[in-house]
Amino acid sequence: MNVGGLMASTLDLTPKDFLAGNYSLNAVGAGAGIVNHGLIQAASGGCCSRWSAAA
Repeated sequence: MNVGGLMASTLDLTPKDFLAGNYSLNAVGAGAGIVNHGLIQAASGGCCSRWSAAA
């Protein structure tokens, strides 16, 4: 995947909050993980981030 920017997260964002422009992510529910089985490349000046509730 070639992107200008990408954020993957296991944190929660409700559709209501998203549509209201409230992008506060919450750590609720069972633990989850992020697994990448491929290659993610950001364009020059872009970035790729992974966020989770676990430290």
